[in-house]
Amino acid sequence: MASQQKGKGKQNGVAEKEPAHPHGKHTHSHGAGDECDADHGDEEVVLPRNILQRINALKHIHMDIQKVEVEMHSKLFAVEAEHHKKMAPFLKKRADIINGLYEPTEAEMKFELKEGEPELKTDEPNGEKGIPKFWKTVLCSSSHTAPYISEEDSDVLDYLTDIRTAYSEQPLGFTLEFEFAENPYFSNKVLSRSYEFGTNIGREEMYITTGLSPKFTKGTEIKWNEGKNTTKKLEITFQRNKKTGERRQIKTEKDCESFFKFFMPAVEDLSTLNKIGEGEGDEADDDDLAEKGEQAEIDFEMASAIRTRIIPRALLIFTGQDDDEDDEYDDEEDFDDEEEDGDDDDDDDESDESDDAGPFKKPNAPGQQGKQGQGAVGNNKQQKGPRKS
Repeated sequence: MASQQKGKGKQNGVAEKEPAHPHGKHTHSHGAGDECDADHGDEEVVLPRNILQRINALKHIHMDIQKVEVEMHSKLFAVEAEHHKKMAPFLKKRADIINGLYEPTEAEMKFELKEGEPELKTDEPNGEKGIPKFWKTVLCSSSHTAPYISEEDSDVLDYLTDIRTAYSEQPLGFTLEFEFAENPYFSNKVLSRSYEFGTNIGREEMYITTGLSPKFTKGTEIKWNEGKNTTKKLEITFQRNKKTGERRQIKTEKDCESFFKFFMPAVEDLSTLNKIGEGEGDEADDDDLAEKGEQAEIDFEMASAIRTRIIPRALLIFTGQDDDEDDEYDDEEDFDDEEEDGDDDDDDDESDESDDAGPFKKPNAPGQQGKQGQGAVGNNKQQKGPRKS
């Protein structure tokens, strides 16, 4: 999976430590009291003792606020888990319909959102059970997951029958379960990715945390059938013997981008990612750890999106009625829709290009269902601009 950084410290367990200033010296950029002079940069500022002492008093208050914040997020997660139990029967019935285990009654198959709504055009019944490739269409239509799905992955997802969440109270956490029908790619019936949140938060992390941080994660060892591993690609090269002129074929397996790397976390103990820049490790080790930290953050953001958005709103994503956007982007994008007078055509062209290709978005691979955000049943709703997945 391609690395993407979104900068939310709570989602990868990596804490940016604030330097201690026991002697009243602060190294900072544009903090309180600065005049925002760009020439200052990162410079050492010596504060008056009385000001520093009051700042220290504020830090005690800040820690108290942080403890309340962490308690709130823990309770919110518990509420989410409790409400998920209430949704369980509906999610089970949805899965049964999707997989052809339950045929809806005639009354259930009639749905009118508003009076006088026209019916969608349909073809003759084709005899297929359930809703084929439902979850593949959902994943390939969501901007949270579609950028990571290769053409080879798309073929595997034909066999995906369900995605569900299991919550844990002790330890606090959740597990995503992807269930597959029998297929030619691997022998596993269920692939999972689990996260455990830390309940004992250290003082340094408590100081900067903005919510629940995952401490441990675990994936599934995928039992790939020979030649079917979508996370590897086979490269064939030839060598020629200088004496005999005989050529020999050399086959080498190399890593490649794949959605299924989501089930293969590079780091399971996420607390180790806090050690970036600490100790006596060399720069190469820090770079490797930082790269793993970025990937851990991406994975957790995807897992959170699957848990809180994709699973409960799967139908709307499937039909293309969910624009798959975060509310925080709405105001900004509303302004983007307006054009100022006097802009020339060249500027308009550049704006259009940026709207079509966000910083973390790549084109759908061949074989994916429709466009990201479009779903299997197209509608005329205009999709909003690029977003981070």
